[in-house]
Amino acid sequence: MNLPKNTKTHQRSRRLANAIAKAGISLIAVDFDRTIVDIHTGGRYKQNGAVLSAHVRPFFANFLKEAQQMGLWVAIVTFSCQTTLIADSMSIALGGESNIKRCYLRGNDGSWSLPPKNNVAPDWQRRDLATGKTGHIYSVCHHIEHTFAKSISPTEILYIDDDLANVDIGRKAGIVHSCWCPATYEPNSCNQLLWSELEGKYLHGKDLNVMGNTADVEVDNKATRFCTVV
Repeated sequence: MNLPKNTKTHQRSRRLANAIAKAGISLIAVDFDRTIVDIHTGGRYKQNGAVLSAHVRPFFANFLKEAQQMGLWVAIVTFSCQTTLIADSMSIALGGESNIKRCYLRGNDGSWSLPPKNNVAPDWQRRDLATGKTGHIYSVCHHIEHTFAKSISPTEILYIDDDLANVDIGRKAGIVHSCWCPATYEPNSCNQLLWSELEGKYLHGKDLNVMGNTADVEVDNKATRFCTVV
């Protein structure tokens, strides 16, 4: 029997989310601009959430919904200050508020701050929380721990970002399941890549190929070296 396309995508998303959960992942952290959406808003987007929601990649619209249904947490981490707009667009893209109940948003809107150093969870101590998206991610983990008594270590996070430097910072902070979403890909190709690489890793035990790339930024900021993580 041939199932409708949306049913097949639903089942595919559930299989991937289930495999990721079985691999020990508790939280999916995802950048917004040029990762969840196929454009860069620059924190200055002029249109409403309904228009922006049309730019959400189909992969994330399906997968993030099913990941929450499977009991995973989701963190949307962004340098944008337009968090109300982003929240509206995600609610629309995922089919309503009931589908973002396990989803938290951290942007540069001044609405949150990191806890004092003496109140940072042991697994996160001596991590660099001041650069990249690491602090954004930890803020969500801190909230989950204090609200639901569920601690999440860096190794229990799958982090996806289009910025190679942020991916590298995440790995150095112990978020070893950090991978690159190549925003330069044509939208449909990028969606296919997200499916194939994440299914390859979590369903078939393959190493990430394109999404395993990282940027090693030199200290003097004069050069950037690109390599593949083995």
